[in-house]
Amino acid sequence: MNNIEVIRAIPKLHVLKKVCGYARVSTADEHQDSSFRLQMEELESVIKSNPSYEFIGIFKDKKSGTTTKHRLEFNTMIELARAGEIDIIYTKSITRFARNIINTTSLVRELKNIGVEVIFQKENISSLDPTMEFVLSVLAMQAEEESKNISENNKWSIRRKMRKGRNFTNFLYGYEIKGESWTVIPSESEVVKLIFAMYIK
Repeated sequence: MNNIEVIRAIPKLHVLKKVCGYARVSTADEHQDSSFRLQMEELESVIKSNPSYEFIGIFKDKKSGTTTKHRLEFNTMIELARAGEIDIIYTKSITRFARNIINTTSLVRELKNIGVEVIFQKENISSLDPTMEFVLSVLAMQAEEESKNISENNKWSIRRKMRKGRNFTNFLYGYEIKGESWTVIPSESEVVKLIFAMYIK
């Protein structure tokens, strides 16, 4: 009787997902530091607690505004994702990822098309969800409107101060400003005078 050799299937190697976090605060104000640290700690904890994930790191920016142009680490993260170095991006919320609706929607769509998932913790949604694009558009529009409201409120505050003749800036070339007190800086005032004289001529 012939011996039968049983050939067992070789188990497939489990490939870990390359996962990173993205943290951002809306301004570089020192009061935002605690929020910044909490974001990073929470993101790192969530990623490292999943045995299917390989922790790539936390990308972080302290920038305000409605575009991603000057967010250096954000742009680095996106380039790594495009290069296939990142599979999943975790971020606290849509407002932490991007505030501009066009930028947000097009970027998430691009990442989805190359197989990169973005997970928004606060909204508890993933970019791979079939209804994601509609939900993302609604939430991003809300975030963009909020950003506009903040901007309008700041402008209103400045205009109000101007009408009352109050100071609305902490720095202006030619002056040392402390509260409502403006003191001319002699060396800088000469430059200001020269500018006006050159303009008149």
